[in-house]
Order: sequence, then C-alpha cells, then structure tokens
Amino acid sequence: MHGSGVNGWKKRGLVAASLLIAVIVGVTLAGPSVAKRVMHHRDEAAFSNYVNTYVGGWRSSNDPRGHLRDSAWAKSHPGLILEEGDRACRWLADQRSAPDVDPSGRSTVDYMSRRYLRGTQDERIAELSSMGRSRVVAGAWAYLCSRDRDDHTAPEARYED
Repeated sequence: MHGSGVNGWKKRGLVAASLLIAVIVGVTLAGPSVAKRVMHHRDEAAFSNYVNTYVGGWRSSNDPRGHLRDSAWAKSHPGLILEEGDRACRWLADQRSAPDVDPSGRSTVDYMSRRYLRGTQDERIAELSSMGRSRVVAGAWAYLCSRDRDDHTAPEARYED
C-alpha cells in the first residue's frame, strides 16, 4: 500500500493545507472585485419596475397629458426602453473615471445625465419626453450599470444634504 500510514496522512494534509492557502489567497485577492460585482449586479426586473413606476410620475402644465403618453409608451415598448437604458450605460462606461469628489459639479449624476440626454436627443431610441428619458437614464444607471455610475460620477462634496 503506497502512500498509506502516517506518511500518507502527512502528504494528504500538506496537499489540503496548500489548497486551503490557495483558496484563501484567491478570495483575498478577488474578494473586492467579486463583492463589487455582487453588490452591483444588473437587475433588469428592478429597472423595468422603476421605469413603469416613475416614467409617468411627472406632471407639467406645459404638457398636462405628457406623463400619460410616456407611461403608456414605456409599458408597451419594454424592449426599446431596455435598449435605451443599455445605451445610456454604454455611454457612461465610455466616460472617464470620476474623482471621489468633484467640486466643479461636472461629474455629478445630474450633470452626466444631462450630457447624455443632450448628446442623444436627435437619435432617440425611446420616444419619450425629455423628462421620461431622464427617468430611463436614472433607472438604467441605478439598476443596469450601477458600478459604472459609481466609477464615472461623483458628488460635489463628501457629504451632501
């Protein structure tokens, strides 16, 4: 019996200890990245719920029935809404990383959203009002690509009211 007895147990123990150390090192090195992916997972159902709740949630005296049109369009075109959200995410991912804090305000979520909406105004995927499209962008960045939102946007101050 080769490898049996005390020497066999020692060898198996060393192999098991080596594997355990490799796993611990791997988890330690990959942990933050894995945690980030888990915390920032893509959630299409949450995005859809957000859009269906908030796209029609605005009111304007300039367009008193606009919110109803936006809501109806969004609910009847979920694929195009998702496509618009994905495009907003791709655009954001292509922007440069933001510092932790940006007193200029040029890295805030609101500023970046306005830039995206202005840049894509003439090539809309979603046939929504500008307010409806801004809700789609907010939902996309919150539920489809929050890691990109965290990497490419920044508050103006460390602690905002």
